[in-house]
Amino acid sequence: MLQMSERRERPLDGVIEGSMEEIDPARHQEILLREMQHRVANSLQIVASILSLKSRTVNSDDARLHLLDACSRVMAVAAVQRQLLESKQPDTIRIGDYLSELGQTLATSLTQEVSLSVIVDTNVAMESSKAVAMGLIVTELVINALRHAFPRQRRGKIVIKYKAIRSGWTLAVSDDGVGVASAPINARGAGHGSKIINMLAEELDACIQVKSDSKGTCVSLIHAVGRNELRSTRGSGCAEAAGR
Repeated sequence: MLQMSERRERPLDGVIEGSMEEIDPARHQEILLREMQHRVANSLQIVASILSLKSRTVNSDDARLHLLDACSRVMAVAAVQRQLLESKQPDTIRIGDYLSELGQTLATSLTQEVSLSVIVDTNVAMESSKAVAMGLIVTELVINALRHAFPRQRRGKIVIKYKAIRSGWTLAVSDDGVGVASAPINARGAGHGSKIINMLAEELDACIQVKSDSKGTCVSLIHAVGRNELRSTRGSGCAEAAGR
């Protein structure tokens, strides 16, 4: 019986080896890449779940907030990985689809009476590395708005808006909260989140503009060919992330 079993296995081994040899090298590489992206996406989802569960067990409010912030950042990267799985082009994703998914993910984590919406006027392709930077910036700005724009469980809304312009694009995160003047003393420019935003804005070659009044705050990123000219007008609007 053992000899018969061995004889049956040999032809099967030959078929498998022959099938592997027949796969086009480029196709084989694509399959391996997809598998890796799938595993990375699953791993990030697991990490986010662990952070979320841990946030429910800690007694410190500060520790809970930091864990939830970390969870949101991980989910921003995980959303890119999921979009890569659906993309037909390697290492590129559709920015409209990505921001919409990210918005839905962030909305599900809201514990306040605050709505979140996403407005995208185009669904252009973007390199995944740039999309990650953009997603992390959006995440930080949403976190910051939730922390400072709506004190005492105030209701409100946050809007994420992406728009293509002739020489580049603009990305804005706005809220209808209390604005900079009335918010708690917690300078954006001095915070960890602000450092992340400014660093990623440099990576995207984008300029930051902040506008705020009693009706709310809007932080915009502008990527344009004439960015150096925008930088020279820092005093009239192009600035580091401002403090609330």
